[in-house]
Amino acid sequence: MIKKIFYRDLLDLAMKDLSEAHLKQHFASAKFYLDNSKKEHKGQGAWSSLKKNDTLVYNNGMVSGKKHWVSGIPLCEWVIVPAMENNLAIMLLLDTKDIEVEPIPTVGMENTLTAHFACEKTPAVKLFERKDSRYWPGDRFCHLGFITNHLGISQALFSDISEYAQQQDLNYIKKKVQLDIEILKMLWEEEVENSEEEEIDQNIFWQRRNRVYAFAKKTLIETVKLTTELTSSGLYETTMSKHQRYKDSLIYSTHMCNIFTALKNII
Repeated sequence: MIKKIFYRDLLDLAMKDLSEAHLKQHFASAKFYLDNSKKEHKGQGAWSSLKKNDTLVYNNGMVSGKKHWVSGIPLCEWVIVPAMENNLAIMLLLDTKDIEVEPIPTVGMENTLTAHFACEKTPAVKLFERKDSRYWPGDRFCHLGFITNHLGISQALFSDISEYAQQQDLNYIKKKVQLDIEILKMLWEEEVENSEEEEIDQNIFWQRRNRVYAFAKKTLIETVKLTTELTSSGLYETTMSKHQRYKDSLIYSTHMCNIFTALKNII
C-alpha cells in the first residue's frame, strides 16, 4: 500500500460519502495490523479502537467480555480489537462467526453498520501487546485516517453551506471557518508527506499529530455550527444527499477523542 495515494483517495471519498470513507479507513487499518503481525486470515477484516466501556479480557487463548462500536463488522469475516491480559493492553484477532453481534442503529453514518459484540470464552489469537513495536505503525496509519475524514467532511459541508447561504451572509465567521479548513488542509498535506517516513521519535510525533487532530476536530465542530447559523431549510430535506452529509457531520464531530483528550498530554 502506498500511503500517500491511500490518504488522497480517502479524502476524496470522505467528501462524497463519510460512511464509505470510514469503512475504508477501518478495513485498511485491520489489514495493516494483520500484515504487521505476520498472521493471515481470509476475507475482509474490521478494526476497532478501545472504548472506555469495553470489557474484553484475554486468558489462555480465550476472550470474554464486550466490545462496543465496531464499524462494518457485519460485512467482515474477522476483526482486530484491543483487550486486556494480566493488566496489559494487547491486540486480538477473532473470527466473526464465533461472536455474537448486536447491531446499533445510528442517526448519521447509518451505512457504517456499527455493532457491539459479546464474547464468552471465545477463541482468539493474540497478535501482540500494544507496547510492541509492531503496534506503532498501525496506530500511526489509522490515526491519520481520522484526520483525513475530518478534513473531507468539513470541506464538503462548507461547500453545502456556500450553496445555501445568501451572498450577504459571507461574513467574518464564514471566512474564518473557511480559513481554518484551508489551514487544516495544509497541516494534513504535511502529515501525508511524512506518512512514509520510518525514523521518527514517537514522543515528538504524537505531540505534533495530536495537535493536528485537535485542530481537525475543532474545525469540523465550527463548520457544523456554521451550518445551523447560515443555511436555509433546503439543507434539511431528508431525501437530499446534503441532508445526509449534515447528519454524518453531527455524529462524526463526536467521534473518537474530543479536543481536550487530544491536547491533554501536550499543553
